[in-house]
Amino acid sequence: MRKRFTMAAAVGLFVVVGQGVSLAQQAYTSTSAPPLIVRLSVVAAPGVPATVALRNGQMGRWSRTDGSQFGLTPVVANGVAQLLIVEITPGTTPGAERVQALATVTLALDKTVAFPKLNPLFEVTLLGTSPVAARPAQASTSDAPCTTCCVTCGEWTVCACAVQMDCGSCCCKEHCTCLGEVGEPAGCAAGSRGGALSTGPAPAVMR
Repeated sequence: MRKRFTMAAAVGLFVVVGQGVSLAQQAYTSTSAPPLIVRLSVVAAPGVPATVALRNGQMGRWSRTDGSQFGLTPVVANGVAQLLIVEITPGTTPGAERVQALATVTLALDKTVAFPKLNPLFEVTLLGTSPVAARPAQASTSDAPCTTCCVTCGEWTVCACAVQMDCGSCCCKEHCTCLGEVGEPAGCAAGSRGGALSTGPAPAVMR
């Protein structure tokens, strides 16, 4: 039986941060995780691959056209990388979300972990971690900085700090090290190209 997490159960591991982000993003984003960029290869069956970069403790979101949504949060601490997968469902009031924990697993570099009991099946590989690159201060061009961008390929939309999929890529270059920069794997360049893309913070919702 799947264990339903409450906000109280998340205290100590994941804390509420900021405003203007979804409840799921709040509940499953860690503010105590060391400042790292975590790179993951994620395949959501049947055969929808994505390479993503996330801030350590930041939740990435996988949304399907049938309305199902899933959150993947990597947390690296004391040399150990763990991944939390949650399912995000509508709450009891308009715009609200509920979060249900599905799996937690320890990741090892370049080792693929599959979750055969989940629907859809997720296959996740830790590609590496790197320090958060220092960037010169820039004048903001919007009310909120870009922390999450999204790419849609077929029935899946993937949102993270940087995303590379077969039909396009995107990156919030002021928030994380983009895939394809010096010292990073080739792929998502700064900015975005191709596919159906969007950038900006997750929509604000309240329970």
